[in-house]
Amino acid sequence: MTAETPSTVSEHAVQSAQGEDRSSYQPVGPWTAVNKFGFTKATEGLSWTDPTFEANWKALRDEGKFRGAYHFFHPNLDPEAQAEYFLEYVNGHGALEPGDMLVIDSEIWAGADGALVVGGVESASGTKSYMAKPRLTAPATLVGAGAVGDATLAFLDKVSSLLGPEQDRHPIGVYTDLSIAAQLGDCTRYFLWIAYPAYTAPPSVLPWHNWRFWQWEFGGGPGGGDRDAYNGTLPEMTEWIGTFKNPPAGAQSD
Repeated sequence: MTAETPSTVSEHAVQSAQGEDRSSYQPVGPWTAVNKFGFTKATEGLSWTDPTFEANWKALRDEGKFRGAYHFFHPNLDPEAQAEYFLEYVNGHGALEPGDMLVIDSEIWAGADGALVVGGVESASGTKSYMAKPRLTAPATLVGAGAVGDATLAFLDKVSSLLGPEQDRHPIGVYTDLSIAAQLGDCTRYFLWIAYPAYTAPPSVLPWHNWRFWQWEFGGGPGGGDRDAYNGTLPEMTEWIGTFKNPPAGAQSD
């Protein structure tokens, strides 16, 4: 149920369902009324939890919005242990309901010299944005070629494994930018939430065929969070989430 194929996502330039993402950089409060979904940060690395998560998670449910939790990933730390840390925290603070989305925030990558760097993308105006700021320092640990992609995949697969029979009830995805996405070719069976600050969607998100969510503006939401779009209308998003709330009998993830 988590696999993404060319036939599963179609591009929509207008009338896309809109949403917002938040973390402890934003105040806790009601989610923007016109938005239909929200992502909220839960954990980072192996030792940091977001103090706003529980309130945000509960508010999204109470306000009837589709919701997702995300983990800020550190590729130099054990990816499977991070997956366990993430799911244990989410389940301990409001638990998971069918259709809830689970996302890895993979934006730390290996630079030209192999040192770990916090990734960033160029906006349409040429201004560099760094997506979310990490709460933990990214150590300058050297990693081998492909290690970031391998670690990201290990996290995603562990989340799927930990969910067990419930894995078909939760969309699992990757939040990243175009530069880091290029290193994540083995992760494309999981949906893509692309960070691309612009008023038009990226023309290509290779190695993914298409994006499922697009973070199109950093910090511009009325609630202080970043603005996001679903790649389709609200009825189409409702239908997509519905396939996880009521998966076919015996369905299995790839």
